[in-house]
Amino acid sequence: MLDDYHRQTAKFLATIAQSMPYMSSGQMQKWIEDPSALEKVLDRALHSEIFRERHMMATKAAHRFAGDVSRESDPNDPVENICFVRYEEGDNFVGEWVTGYGYVKVRFPKSTTRELTEDEKNYFRKCEIVIVGFGVPGITGSG
Repeated sequence: MLDDYHRQTAKFLATIAQSMPYMSSGQMQKWIEDPSALEKVLDRALHSEIFRERHMMATKAAHRFAGDVSRESDPNDPVENICFVRYEEGDNFVGEWVTGYGYVKVRFPKSTTRELTEDEKNYFRKCEIVIVGFGVPGITGSG
């Protein structure tokens, strides 16, 4: 277990090193001299809510090529309005509808998209969506 942790840490640090943008030696020296500032920047970047994936409830949606892919809110079929958000970009969440056509990078305006309530999360955890004959138990893993 400890060896796995060290290997994972080494892989992660190597990935960060490979992903670093170009910096002059002067820029690097500033970070070296102020490690607490670097720690804050890395903490914000690596733990950002911007990249928190989760299921949400939406009605309005737009796709780059398909245009308006919005849905009407139907209290009898709430599954139709569930989207899976992958990240945030400006005034939008970006992800895809859970059901329907497989458009990716759909933009859901933050003003018309909301977190699932606890009751909805509990309801959807008990649901099963059938896709081409395969059951997918529970559609939300969010806490």
